[in-house]
Amino acid sequence: MVVNTTEEIVQLAAAFTAMICLLVSLVLAPVWLKVLIVLAPMVIKKLAIAGISFTHL
Repeated sequence: MVVNTTEEIVQLAAAFTAMICLLVSLVLAPVWLKVLIVLAPMVIKKLAIAGISFTHL
């Protein structure tokens, strides 16, 4: 039985690298951008509750 795990290892390494880059970019991002990232989902949810849909975008 031959198991080729090269592709899985590459995918895992890519996911790990992406997570590290995301964390570093969030740490180094300016405060206004962090606030925008936190508030955007809340505003979208509030608009969705009000009946405004974003499915056509």
